[in-house]
Amino acid sequence: MSYRFVWPPAVQFIKIWLGIYIGFFLLNTVGQAVGLFSVFSAWSLSCGQLANLKIWTLLTYWPVSLDLLEVLFNGLLFWFIGGELLALWGQKRFSYFLAVCILGGGIGYLLLDFIFGPLPPLYGPHSVATALILIYAFMYPDRELFLLFFPVKGRYFCVILLAMEAYRFLFAPSKLNYLGHLMGTALGVLWWWFVFRRGSSVGGRNRKRKKLSLVKTGDDTTQYWQ
Repeated sequence: MSYRFVWPPAVQFIKIWLGIYIGFFLLNTVGQAVGLFSVFSAWSLSCGQLANLKIWTLLTYWPVSLDLLEVLFNGLLFWFIGGELLALWGQKRFSYFLAVCILGGGIGYLLLDFIFGPLPPLYGPHSVATALILIYAFMYPDRELFLLFFPVKGRYFCVILLAMEAYRFLFAPSKLNYLGHLMGTALGVLWWWFVFRRGSSVGGRNRKRKKLSLVKTGDDTTQYWQ
């Protein structure tokens, strides 16, 4: 059996997401190297930040990253898996998913920080990344993906990625911080389950359930559900 590697298209939304993520990493790296500023200090999330009225950190902690390999791993994950799910769900529903993961992880961390803190600041898009892996494994368990040039079925590919996330959790400086990310992951997966798997709509019980319809772009290369 022959395999052909296909690069997924990077739509505008994913380009903006990756641009913000990589840009924050480069800005923080340069700022700390010259000793003038720290993106990590200004944009990471903690109860202390909220006490100083830095409310925006509840939404802006996700692009903060301190490790190059982490940026490369998450960047490829957003491009490959996130791009495909964006094309399938549509930008509106994908934005809902991101908001649920980011806000869920931030609020979960703040609760842990309030109860067990003070904890180190929360940063990074781990809640979104892990949720994408889990959802993709549920949707495409038998699809063959490439891992270091070897074809691997989707379920095993995602198990490997989750094992890497578990390794990071076990050796994380603060496991309670990582639990905050996992809360965001759980909420993102639950949101996907009830919106797509259960057929419910975003907006409450009293709204009528709306059937999804397949929409294709003009060149017939991209399609999504709305």
